[in-house]
Amino acid sequence: MQVTLNKIRRKPQILLSMFGAIVMAIVIIIFISLYSLKSKEILYKHASEQLVAINKIKMHMLSMFLDFRKSDAKALASTETVLKFSQHISAIESQYNLQASPQEKSKEVQRLQSLAKEYKNYFSKFLREYMYTDMMLIDNKLGYVFLSMNYDAYIGKNLHSKEFQKSEILHLWEKVLETKTAHYSDMHLPILYGKEPIMFIAAPVFDKGEVISVLILSLPSTLINKVLHFRGSNIKSCETYAVGKDYLLRSDSFLQEGLTVSASFEHPQESRINTRNIQKAFNNEHGVSLTKDYRGVDVLSSYSLFEFDGIEWAMLTQIDKSAITQQFNKLQSTFHIWALLIALFVFVVGYVVIRTIVNKIVVAPLVALYNKVKGFEDIINNSFNEIYIFSKDDFFFIFANKSAISNSGYSMKEFLSMKPYELKPEYTKEAFEKLVAPLLNGEKQTEIFETSHRRKNGTYYDVHINLQLMDVDGVERFVAIVNDITAHNKIRQEKEHYYYLSNHDHLTKQYNRQMFDKLFYQELQRSRRYKHDLSFILLDIDHFKQVNDTYGHQAGDIVLITLAEHVQSFLRNSDVFARWGGEEFVIFMPHTDLETAMQKAENIRSSIEKLQINPVGSVTCSFGVTQLRDYDDAKKVFAQVDEALYKAKNNGRNRVEAI
Repeated sequence: MQVTLNKIRRKPQILLSMFGAIVMAIVIIIFISLYSLKSKEILYKHASEQLVAINKIKMHMLSMFLDFRKSDAKALASTETVLKFSQHISAIESQYNLQASPQEKSKEVQRLQSLAKEYKNYFSKFLREYMYTDMMLIDNKLGYVFLSMNYDAYIGKNLHSKEFQKSEILHLWEKVLETKTAHYSDMHLPILYGKEPIMFIAAPVFDKGEVISVLILSLPSTLINKVLHFRGSNIKSCETYAVGKDYLLRSDSFLQEGLTVSASFEHPQESRINTRNIQKAFNNEHGVSLTKDYRGVDVLSSYSLFEFDGIEWAMLTQIDKSAITQQFNKLQSTFHIWALLIALFVFVVGYVVIRTIVNKIVVAPLVALYNKVKGFEDIINNSFNEIYIFSKDDFFFIFANKSAISNSGYSMKEFLSMKPYELKPEYTKEAFEKLVAPLLNGEKQTEIFETSHRRKNGTYYDVHINLQLMDVDGVERFVAIVNDITAHNKIRQEKEHYYYLSNHDHLTKQYNRQMFDKLFYQELQRSRRYKHDLSFILLDIDHFKQVNDTYGHQAGDIVLITLAEHVQSFLRNSDVFARWGGEEFVIFMPHTDLETAMQKAENIRSSIEKLQINPVGSVTCSFGVTQLRDYDDAKKVFAQVDEALYKAKNNGRNRVEAI
């Protein structure tokens, strides 16, 4: 040892080298410590950005879900089955005696229950398929429950009765009658439906433009859980939940067993959640902060206000602070180990070697290690939505998450050599540049649209795209959040098909009487408001019974179909043509006076007379024409045109008469 010290004294350069090595080792240790502290700030920044992204995506998904469910109620309320049952309700309601004895009312209720059985299979299938817990039909005048699929005891009860006084149904019924459109009620614990919290969706049932009943569907809270519990991250402590203005849960806690919507509503005093971020959300603020959650645990929480149809919920997406701290501690431990090794190496080898090692061997691996521990990229990479990032200069893809790769069939390597419009070959470069121009020049913050993407195997799928220009790692780039809506579009097409069937005659494919009545009442109001002419034509096939008796009903159907197509060819786009019933057809013609309407009817009549229909030959029609006069209502117009047709029949048929 003494010999060694003597050598050191004799050779100051060794001391200088050792001193230099120690100084450099200290410098390296300090540098790595600062670098590790900076990594903590970066980890929190990335975590905050990802929590905000998840929160926005969940709110968008929830808004779409509630909108789809409201469409369910509207579509069901417009079906012919619901209308027919509601018309029965109106007929029964007119006979319902408020002063009747309990025995007589019991008979009425039995009558309603018997009537409901005729429709039970249709409604039950709808409830099962779309996972509603109940469906109710309530009359528009007295507020009587005429149908409840799962609670027969409430059939015949009045909404103003004691059983319904604390129920949301009465308020929702009044709101629908007042606005004549569909509405939601916020989630609550219904007195009538046991202990499971639900939301009600109510829609008006129209007959000839008037609300004749109100349809109410019961949406269980478990369906909200399915939307919000979809995992947006592989980190166990990450969750999204909603809280109402009463500070009760609107979705189950993912992290704390027993803290559910049901328990929250059953024991409201013990279950209210009133954290600082929830209060900020209800003050219409949004952001990210470190706070304590409902468990008393420190969390990083993103908060914002979700609003839909008068419903206001605080929407929170959070992750335990300990999860971020754990990531940082692992990173810091790794940094400390490397720092000690580097210091020892620097001390042994010397300043020159250390400089090379720091630049080429130590710093580079540390940077690579730092890049690997950015675990919050998994939040984007494992998102349910497809997420793409591409350059705003040359449009080349920079990033595509797992959902994008899985759904499209392209690998990440292939994406890096592709541009967005290659996923939709119908787009040209010029068309795509025109699409993103408003984002580039600052006219818009977001571009939202629907289109179709082509997979690598050539198949297509429908998508909803939210495109924004965002700062990504200090560089402005395009970020596209893409949602596969193929299943949604299929449901929407089915609903449109059912809507078409409910408004068109199945034989002639023309409007049916129900749809004609609706359009005529609308046109009647416009005609009165703007004081323009409106004429009405009713035509009937002469001796049609003889056609059926002589040639059979199949030939009669051919006559009806051919005649409907022939008459339609004479009409303008603004004219409305419908099958009135049997062999009668009806037309109303906006902006048309009586003389013009009579000429149009005569042209159609003479053309039909010359028309040859195999195997019947020729047929003739009688026409009645009238014009809307001041203060005429729909009933009087129908009576006038019917009288004109009767006149044409009495005067020999195959002619046009007007009143």
